[in-house]
Amino acid sequence: MVCTRPDIAHAVRAVSRFIRGKLVLQGFVDADYAGEIDQRRSTTGYVFTLGSTAISWVSQLQKIVALSTTEAEYVAVTELASTLDDTEAVAAERAERGGLCIPNTTFIAISAHAWISIARTRSFDPNTELTFVFLMDCRARLNPPVSDDYLGNCVLAVMAKCMAGELTGEQGLVKACTSIRKSIDQVSKDPLSGYEDQIADFKSLPIESHVNATASPRFRVYEADFGWGAPDRFESVSMNLNGEFALVGGREEGTVQVSVQLDEGRMEKFAHLFLGGFSR
Repeated sequence: MVCTRPDIAHAVRAVSRFIRGKLVLQGFVDADYAGEIDQRRSTTGYVFTLGSTAISWVSQLQKIVALSTTEAEYVAVTELASTLDDTEAVAAERAERGGLCIPNTTFIAISAHAWISIARTRSFDPNTELTFVFLMDCRARLNPPVSDDYLGNCVLAVMAKCMAGELTGEQGLVKACTSIRKSIDQVSKDPLSGYEDQIADFKSLPIESHVNATASPRFRVYEADFGWGAPDRFESVSMNLNGEFALVGGREEGTVQVSVQLDEGRMEKFAHLFLGGFSR
Protein backbone atom coordinates (compact mmCIF):
# COMPACT_ATOMS: atom_id res chain seq x y z
CA MET A 1 0.00 0.00 0.00
CA VAL A 2 1.41 3.37 -1.05
CA CYS A 3 -0.63 6.44 -0.21
CA THR A 4 0.00 10.11 -0.91
CA ARG A 5 -2.43 12.97 -0.26
CA PRO A 6 -1.43 15.73 -2.69
CA ASP A 7 -4.55 17.69 -1.69
CA ILE A 8 -3.43 17.79 1.94
CA ALA A 9 0.18 18.46 0.97
CA HIS A 10 -0.85 21.39 -1.24
CA ALA A 11 -3.15 22.79 1.43
CA VAL A 12 -0.48 22.56 4.12
CA ARG A 13 2.04 24.18 1.78
CA ALA A 14 -0.31 27.06 1.01
CA VAL A 15 -1.27 27.65 4.66
CA SER A 16 2.37 27.38 5.78
CA ARG A 17 3.12 30.73 4.12
CA PHE A 18 1.08 32.39 6.86
CA ILE A 19 2.50 30.41 9.76
CA ARG A 20 5.25 31.88 11.89
CA GLY A 21 8.13 29.63 12.80
CA LYS A 22 9.26 26.43 11.12
CA LEU A 23 6.99 23.78 9.66
CA VAL A 24 8.99 20.57 10.06
CA LEU A 25 8.92 17.67 7.61
CA GLN A 26 9.48 14.41 9.49
CA GLY A 27 9.77 10.79 8.44
CA PHE A 28 9.11 7.75 10.63
CA VAL A 29 10.13 4.24 9.56
CA ASP A 30 10.06 0.68 10.82
CA ALA A 31 10.39 -2.84 9.43
CA ASP A 32 8.63 -6.12 10.20
CA TYR A 33 11.24 -8.86 9.75
CA ALA A 34 10.22 -11.93 7.67
CA GLY A 35 6.52 -11.35 8.20
CA GLU A 36 5.49 -12.84 4.85
CA ILE A 37 4.75 -16.55 5.25
CA ASP A 38 5.43 -17.70 1.69
CA GLN A 39 8.80 -16.08 0.90
CA ARG A 40 9.76 -14.66 4.32
CA ARG A 41 10.10 -11.16 2.94
CA SER A 42 10.09 -8.26 5.37
CA THR A 43 7.73 -5.30 5.31
CA THR A 44 8.77 -1.66 5.14
CA GLY A 45 6.48 0.91 6.71
CA TYR A 46 7.04 4.64 6.84
CA VAL A 47 5.11 7.88 7.05
CA PHE A 48 5.97 11.51 6.28
CA THR A 49 4.39 14.28 8.28
CA LEU A 50 4.45 18.00 7.60
CA GLY A 51 3.70 19.79 10.81
CA SER A 52 1.30 17.36 12.48
CA THR A 53 -0.34 16.18 9.23
CA ALA A 54 0.50 12.90 7.47
CA ILE A 55 1.02 13.63 3.77
CA SER A 56 2.51 10.35 2.53
CA TRP A 57 2.74 6.83 3.90
CA VAL A 58 3.82 3.37 2.74
CA SER A 59 3.41 -0.23 3.88
CA GLN A 60 4.82 -2.72 1.40
CA LEU A 61 6.93 -5.86 1.09
CA GLN A 62 10.62 -5.37 0.49
CA LYS A 63 11.98 -6.47 -2.90
CA ILE A 64 14.63 -8.74 -1.40
CA VAL A 65 14.64 -11.40 1.31
CA ALA A 66 16.53 -9.88 4.24
CA LEU A 67 18.86 -12.31 6.02
CA SER A 68 18.66 -10.51 9.36
CA THR A 69 16.67 -7.90 11.25
CA THR A 70 19.61 -5.52 10.74
CA GLU A 71 19.37 -5.82 6.97
CA ALA A 72 15.57 -5.38 7.06
CA GLU A 73 15.95 -2.18 9.10
CA TYR A 74 18.64 -0.78 6.77
CA VAL A 75 16.56 -1.54 3.67
CA ALA A 76 13.61 0.27 5.27
CA VAL A 77 15.74 3.30 6.20
CA THR A 78 17.24 3.62 2.73
CA GLU A 79 13.80 3.30 1.13
CA LEU A 80 12.55 6.13 3.35
CA ALA A 81 15.55 8.33 2.62
CA SER A 82 15.38 7.74 -1.13
CA THR A 83 11.92 9.31 -1.29
CA LEU A 84 13.37 12.59 -0.05
CA ASP A 85 15.25 13.08 -3.30
CA ASP A 86 13.97 15.56 -5.82
CA THR A 87 11.81 13.85 -8.46
CA GLU A 88 13.91 15.15 -11.31
CA ALA A 89 17.11 13.96 -9.66
CA VAL A 90 15.66 10.49 -9.17
CA ALA A 91 14.49 10.36 -12.79
CA ALA A 92 17.89 11.50 -14.06
CA GLU A 93 19.68 8.92 -11.92
CA ARG A 94 17.47 6.08 -13.11
CA ALA A 95 17.84 7.18 -16.72
CA GLU A 96 21.62 7.23 -16.30
CA ARG A 97 21.52 3.76 -14.82
CA GLY A 98 19.30 2.46 -17.60
CA GLY A 99 16.41 1.85 -15.26
CA LEU A 100 18.37 -0.79 -13.34
CA CYS A 101 17.56 -0.76 -9.64
CA ILE A 102 19.88 -2.75 -7.38
CA PRO A 103 18.28 -3.43 -3.98
CA ASN A 104 20.36 -3.03 -0.88
CA THR A 105 21.82 -6.34 0.21
CA THR A 106 23.32 -7.50 3.50
CA PHE A 107 26.77 -6.74 2.09
CA ILE A 108 25.84 -3.20 0.98
CA ALA A 109 24.01 -2.31 4.20
CA ILE A 110 26.65 -3.52 6.66
CA SER A 111 29.57 -2.36 4.50
CA ALA A 112 28.08 1.13 4.26
CA HIS A 113 27.68 1.30 8.04
CA ALA A 114 31.23 0.00 8.63
CA TRP A 115 32.65 2.46 6.06
CA ILE A 116 30.93 5.37 7.82
CA SER A 117 32.03 4.20 11.28
CA ILE A 118 35.67 3.83 10.21
CA ALA A 119 35.62 7.25 8.51
CA ARG A 120 34.28 8.87 11.68
CA THR A 121 37.27 7.61 13.68
CA ARG A 122 39.44 10.09 11.77
CA SER A 123 39.21 13.83 11.19
CA PHE A 124 38.88 14.55 7.47
CA ASP A 125 38.41 17.76 5.56
CA PRO A 126 34.80 17.66 4.25
CA ASN A 127 36.13 17.92 0.68
CA THR A 128 38.40 14.88 1.00
CA GLU A 129 37.39 12.04 -1.30
CA LEU A 130 37.06 8.72 0.57
CA THR A 131 37.14 5.36 -1.20
CA PHE A 132 35.66 1.98 -0.29
CA VAL A 133 37.29 -0.96 -2.11
CA PHE A 134 35.85 -4.48 -2.35
CA LEU A 135 36.13 -7.47 -4.67
CA MET A 136 33.31 -8.57 -6.98
CA ASP A 137 32.89 -11.96 -8.62
CA CYS A 138 32.79 -11.37 -12.38
CA ARG A 139 32.35 -14.93 -13.68
CA ALA A 140 28.67 -14.45 -14.53
CA ARG A 141 29.11 -10.81 -15.55
CA LEU A 142 31.52 -11.34 -18.45
CA ASN A 143 30.24 -11.57 -22.01
CA PRO A 144 30.32 -14.45 -22.68
CA PRO A 145 30.26 -15.63 -19.03
CA VAL A 146 32.93 -17.95 -17.66
CA SER A 147 31.94 -21.62 -17.74
CA ASP A 148 30.94 -23.45 -14.56
CA ASP A 149 34.08 -25.64 -14.66
CA TYR A 150 36.41 -22.62 -14.38
CA LEU A 151 38.55 -23.07 -11.25
CA GLY A 152 40.57 -19.84 -11.15
CA ASN A 153 39.88 -16.44 -9.66
CA CYS A 154 37.74 -14.06 -11.67
CA VAL A 155 37.36 -11.06 -9.36
CA LEU A 156 37.58 -7.34 -9.88
CA ALA A 157 38.29 -4.57 -7.39
CA VAL A 158 35.33 -2.19 -7.20
CA MET A 159 35.84 1.33 -5.87
CA ALA A 160 33.00 3.34 -4.37
CA LYS A 161 33.74 7.00 -3.67
CA CYS A 162 32.14 9.62 -1.46
CA MET A 163 33.17 12.99 -0.06
CA ALA A 164 34.04 12.94 3.65
CA GLY A 165 31.49 15.63 4.50
CA GLU A 166 28.68 13.63 2.91
CA LEU A 167 29.78 10.26 4.29
CA THR A 168 30.05 11.43 7.89
CA GLY A 169 26.96 13.67 7.74
CA GLU A 170 23.36 12.96 8.73
CA GLN A 171 22.59 11.32 5.37
CA GLY A 172 25.82 9.32 5.37
CA LEU A 173 24.12 5.92 5.26
CA VAL A 174 22.10 6.85 2.19
CA LYS A 175 25.16 8.35 0.47
CA ALA A 176 27.28 5.29 1.22
CA CYS A 177 24.66 2.78 0.06
CA THR A 178 24.01 4.77 -3.11
CA SER A 179 27.72 5.03 -3.92
CA ILE A 180 28.26 1.29 -3.43
CA ARG A 181 25.18 0.41 -5.50
CA LYS A 182 26.28 2.72 -8.34
CA SER A 183 29.78 1.24 -8.40
CA ILE A 184 28.36 -2.29 -8.58
CA ASP A 185 26.03 -1.24 -11.39
CA GLN A 186 28.83 0.42 -13.35
CA VAL A 187 31.16 -2.56 -13.14
CA SER A 188 28.35 -5.03 -13.88
CA LYS A 189 27.62 -3.28 -17.19
CA ASP A 190 31.20 -3.62 -18.44
CA PRO A 191 33.57 -5.45 -16.05
CA LEU A 192 36.60 -5.05 -18.31
CA SER A 193 36.27 -1.31 -18.86
CA GLY A 194 39.44 0.36 -17.56
CA TYR A 195 40.73 -2.93 -16.21
CA GLU A 196 44.27 -2.31 -17.47
CA ASP A 197 44.54 0.79 -15.23
CA GLN A 198 42.96 -0.70 -12.13
CA ILE A 199 46.12 -1.74 -10.29
CA ALA A 200 47.68 1.68 -10.83
CA ASP A 201 44.46 3.38 -9.70
CA PHE A 202 44.39 1.28 -6.53
CA LYS A 203 48.04 1.98 -5.70
CA SER A 204 47.44 5.71 -6.12
CA LEU A 205 44.80 5.80 -3.38
CA PRO A 206 45.95 7.56 -0.19
CA ILE A 207 46.15 4.84 2.42
CA GLU A 208 44.53 6.99 5.12
CA SER A 209 41.42 7.72 3.02
CA HIS A 210 40.41 4.31 1.75
CA VAL A 211 38.81 1.28 3.39
CA ASN A 212 39.01 -2.33 2.18
CA ALA A 213 36.43 -5.08 2.58
CA THR A 214 37.06 -8.77 2.05
CA ALA A 215 34.91 -11.92 1.89
CA SER A 216 31.11 -11.88 1.88
CA PRO A 217 28.13 -12.71 4.14
CA ARG A 218 27.46 -15.53 1.66
CA PHE A 219 30.65 -17.28 2.81
CA ARG A 220 29.19 -19.79 5.27
CA VAL A 221 32.52 -20.50 6.96
CA TYR A 222 30.95 -22.00 10.08
CA GLU A 223 29.38 -24.74 7.97
CA ALA A 224 32.80 -25.96 6.78
CA ASP A 225 33.78 -29.35 8.18
CA PHE A 226 37.06 -31.01 7.19
CA GLY A 227 36.54 -33.99 9.47
CA TRP A 228 37.10 -32.27 12.82
CA GLY A 229 33.66 -30.71 13.14
CA ALA A 230 32.50 -27.15 12.54
CA PRO A 231 34.94 -24.38 13.60
CA ASP A 232 34.43 -22.60 16.91
CA ARG A 233 35.87 -19.36 15.59
CA PHE A 234 36.87 -17.99 12.19
CA GLU A 235 39.13 -14.99 11.54
CA SER A 236 40.77 -13.86 8.32
CA VAL A 237 44.57 -13.82 8.69
CA SER A 238 45.06 -11.89 5.43
CA MET A 239 43.81 -8.54 6.78
CA ASN A 240 46.87 -6.31 7.05
CA LEU A 241 45.53 -2.82 6.38
CA ASN A 242 44.64 -0.36 9.12
CA GLY A 243 41.06 0.22 8.01
CA GLU A 244 40.02 -3.16 6.63
CA PHE A 245 37.13 -5.41 7.54
CA ALA A 246 35.83 -8.86 6.58
CA LEU A 247 32.22 -10.04 6.39
CA VAL A 248 31.30 -13.72 6.66
CA GLY A 249 28.18 -15.62 7.55
CA GLY A 250 27.86 -15.86 11.32
CA ARG A 251 27.64 -18.96 13.48
CA GLU A 252 23.89 -18.54 13.97
CA GLU A 253 21.49 -18.64 11.03
CA GLY A 254 20.74 -15.18 9.64
CA THR A 255 23.71 -13.49 11.35
CA VAL A 256 26.84 -11.84 9.95
CA GLN A 257 30.29 -11.74 11.55
CA VAL A 258 32.24 -8.51 11.06
CA SER A 259 35.99 -8.58 11.73
CA VAL A 260 37.83 -5.24 11.72
CA GLN A 261 41.52 -4.30 11.54
CA LEU A 262 42.22 -0.92 13.19
CA ASP A 263 44.87 0.50 15.46
CA GLU A 264 44.11 0.43 19.17
CA GLY A 265 43.46 4.16 19.40
CA ARG A 266 40.66 4.04 16.81
CA MET A 267 39.15 0.64 17.63
CA GLU A 268 37.32 1.75 20.77
CA LYS A 269 35.71 4.68 18.94
CA PHE A 270 34.80 2.44 16.00
CA ALA A 271 33.15 -0.11 18.28
CA HIS A 272 31.08 2.65 19.92
CA LEU A 273 29.98 4.07 16.55
CA PHE A 274 29.39 0.73 14.80
CA LEU A 275 27.51 -1.04 17.58
CA GLY A 276 25.72 2.14 18.66
CA GLY A 277 24.36 2.58 15.15
CA PHE A 278 22.31 -0.62 15.48
CA SER A 279 20.59 0.54 18.66
CA ARG A 280 19.33 3.86 17.30
